[in-house]
Amino acid sequence: MREKEYHAVSINAVLCIEENPPADAEPVVWLLLTTLPIEKEEVLEVIKYYLCRWEIETFFNVLKNGCKVEERGLQTMERLKNTLALLMIVAWRVMFLMNLGRQEGNRLCGEVFEDAEWMSVCSILNKEEPRKPPSLREFMIMVGRLGGYQPRKSPPGVKVIWEGLKRMADYALMWEMIHAKHLSTKRCV
Repeated sequence: MREKEYHAVSINAVLCIEENPPADAEPVVWLLLTTLPIEKEEVLEVIKYYLCRWEIETFFNVLKNGCKVEERGLQTMERLKNTLALLMIVAWRVMFLMNLGRQEGNRLCGEVFEDAEWMSVCSILNKEEPRKPPSLREFMIMVGRLGGYQPRKSPPGVKVIWEGLKRMADYALMWEMIHAKHLSTKRCV
């Protein structure tokens, strides 16, 4: 068996230690290995990149587990590319809505959701037809409840949001069908 040749790779290390940990906890210590340069200004960039890892992991979690991309059984690269292009938009939207609800929760949900979406969810959960859209923060909690969220101090996470959005889509479709039929009945009379 022929031995493979490997080229030397320079690796830099960045050691990060939490400066002021809680009194009853050990400081967080990260040893980051990177091929990026680590001069004084560049070290902060390396740390910023590492801080983005959770968002990246969450995105791929939504893509894999929420969108079930691996279970689709696509047989050609062309089908896989087309499906991934669509599902990456869906995964992005799930994360976008979760983060927007947390960061700009005072907006009205009607700025982000279609009337059939928010009205159907509010009607089902509140047992009455809504008069005005709730705040985005309140509505994302409602969407989370559809996905199994149990209200507590922390806002709904990505899993209950994606499950709730799937149910919301069904409710919105039914809402549109019922209201379209109601409107066409009124016109015929």
